[in-house]
Amino acid sequence: MRKSFPFILAISLVFLFLAFSAIQAQESKEVFTLSEGIGTGQVLGIHTLSLKKGVEPKQFEKFIVEEWAPVIQDIFPGMKIMVMKGERGYRINQYILAYDITSLYVRDFYVPKPGESSEIATKIIQDCGDKCEKLRQHFEQMVDRSEWTDYVALVKK
Repeated sequence: MRKSFPFILAISLVFLFLAFSAIQAQESKEVFTLSEGIGTGQVLGIHTLSLKKGVEPKQFEKFIVEEWAPVIQDIFPGMKIMVMKGERGYRINQYILAYDITSLYVRDFYVPKPGESSEIATKIIQDCGDKCEKLRQHFEQMVDRSEWTDYVALVKK
């Protein structure tokens, strides 16, 4: 009985933490609808997007949230791919394609050079099948990509 007490205590504390977090989330005025946001990656790739003529923002956002993100967002281990919408600032109500990547090694593993996919990245997309190809085509029909930059975190090692 004594040996299981620390385990039971730990489980109880986790349960209390989760319950308290859920209460706080319900009381919060903030609502996150498109994603949970950027993680802790060391590389952040930002690609600016603009909607093509005739594409309505609500139509685009519905496609991203309901179809694109569930398949594409976590397709590459070590990389989270998100479409994000400007909420404040210069690019309010405009979109970016953000790649939150754990390291330069992971980025180079999938994308050895700009515009070039590795064999592994190509295989992952092929394994996804027609679904990924249809999502890519629909995405490209809705947006134009212009500038992009990969940012590297300046941190003390």
